[in-house]
Amino acid sequence: MAEIKKLYEENFKAHMYAKHYVKESKLEYPFFMEDFYHRLFEEGKLKGKTLIDVGCGPSLRAALIGSRYGCDVYCADLLENNRNFIRNWLDNGQSAFDYSGQFKHVAQLEGNDDFGYLEERVKKCVKDVFYCDIMSENPLHPRPLRQFDIVTSSLVLDCYPDQADYLKGAKSIGSLVRPGGYLAFGSSLSCSYYEIGDKTLPSTDVDGAKAKKAFTEAGLKVLQINEYYYKNPVPGTDGKGLFTLYAIKEI
Repeated sequence: MAEIKKLYEENFKAHMYAKHYVKESKLEYPFFMEDFYHRLFEEGKLKGKTLIDVGCGPSLRAALIGSRYGCDVYCADLLENNRNFIRNWLDNGQSAFDYSGQFKHVAQLEGNDDFGYLEERVKKCVKDVFYCDIMSENPLHPRPLRQFDIVTSSLVLDCYPDQADYLKGAKSIGSLVRPGGYLAFGSSLSCSYYEIGDKTLPSTDVDGAKAKKAFTEAGLKVLQINEYYYKNPVPGTDGKGLFTLYAIKEI
């Protein structure tokens, strides 16, 4: 796991990822997670005040959706360059990075054509950006462990190809969910690698059933899994598609 951390610190470039997987995404379904989060909130399946996005990366997926529902959002990530990327955007807005495509999509989900209102809403809802390592017993160390009403996480556990690390990460993510709270999780489907620029990074070959097993062992009750298979190969990855998982931690 230390090797994975070093690999990402040396090869994961926040701006490159944001450009190719958010701004200029060639994925068949680029806003899969935004749609998933939006749907859960709309259906009343995500409720609460505090939300942590585990492994937020250089993305504002959870903050964009959760901000509509009055959530206090905490962006947490292993990599300093991702955390600094988000902080820079919070300070400087779209001049720091242009999320227009993503923002426009979310505005349309909310029934609006103009998306200008989203920038201020997101900035207002994000309360902090901090370090998080899901391979640690306390993923928030050196901060004390705390729990949240809602935990979101997308394309993070994918980074750990070893199955023991995958289970450890699932338990770590699950530890952040308060009793009675919710997990909204997303992942690539049957993927062994993806590319960022000229760098190739490993991924884990997992599907909804394997993720359900991991999060069940982590003490969560999985209520819903949806799998989406790409109709055509996607450049830069051998992933077969995407899946989402919705779970609760029973009281």
